[in-house]
Amino acid sequence: EERRGENKKNFEIFWTKYPKKVSKKDCLKKWLKIKQSDIDTILLTIDTFIKYKPFKDYTHPNPMTYLNQERWNDVIKEEETSKPRKGNELNITF
Repeated sequence: EERRGENKKNFEIFWTKYPKKVSKKDCLKKWLKIKQSDIDTILLTIDTFIKYKPFKDYTHPNPMTYLNQERWNDVIKEEETSKPRKGNELNITF
């Protein structure tokens, strides 16, 4: 029971930081099923994941997608978090 209370507090930390706020109730249910070592990893890596913008108009996945796909295991290079790439913009002048 104590672990569950701690995990709910940790979920609130995750939820506060995560840029999209959808399906909170379902996300909490999923969160409570995640093993503690993964929760620890999420809390250590979430700031880097949030900074991740591989291209200009990138939007982060919904939080449930993040949890279901175990996106905390994604390898994100430091330079990918510093400045967004322009993507496939065309420079056409007339």
